[in-house]
Amino acid sequence: FNTSFLRRRLLYSFDKMLVHKASEIDAVLADKQKTDALLYHMLVAGTEMFRDPGFWRSLNKQLSSRKGTQIRIWLPELTNCYELYSLVIFLESNGYDAVITVNSSSQKVIDEVKSLQIPIATDELNRSNFERTEFNTNYSDYVEINEEKTQATLRYGMLSKVTFKNRWFMNELPGKYDLIIMRNVLLAYNKPLHERAVGVLVGSLDSKGLLALGIKELPLLKTTMFSAIDATESIYGRMN
Repeated sequence: FNTSFLRRRLLYSFDKMLVHKASEIDAVLADKQKTDALLYHMLVAGTEMFRDPGFWRSLNKQLSSRKGTQIRIWLPELTNCYELYSLVIFLESNGYDAVITVNSSSQKVIDEVKSLQIPIATDELNRSNFERTEFNTNYSDYVEINEEKTQATLRYGMLSKVTFKNRWFMNELPGKYDLIIMRNVLLAYNKPLHERAVGVLVGSLDSKGLLALGIKELPLLKTTMFSAIDATESIYGRMN
């Protein structure tokens, strides 16, 4: 990983785990539960649903011709609930049929996402972002708030077409996907990992598939294998 990123995240993770001595690190690595906790804290958590509403509007435009056919989607590294919950709401709001494969290095992240719980503190921002997507559906159709207004929950059944894998995506055999969403993950990688990521992404993207990255992430890959579909929203296609 990027050296500065790795150092910051390790310091953050060890602080969260109350590991303050170098001699305690071996015990963490020898314990599967503690190792997963370390991986959980190492992943950078998101803060909101429908981040960058313009991205979701553009994605709807790019996928509109695929309505009526099943879309194969891959999220190579899930770090929190926000991107996946946004995606499944996006798909239902706009009438898409899709199957989704999700990889995450942390089983704890997967368990949290499967709980369908959304931090109530983000509710106002999530609603505002959703309105800006202009999907002509209601946020409350997909997210329920309890009477005490202390907990938000994604509607039951929204993850029925999602397959979760507790495995680093770099160790996956290439699949074939119509859409790969991997936003704001590559920023943490060093050059060798960027080069490996190119091979995985190119090998897994269908010839007419779409790749969604974070803002300014494509230059990190230093590749001419992808062409811009919407450079402003970081949506790319595979060069054939």
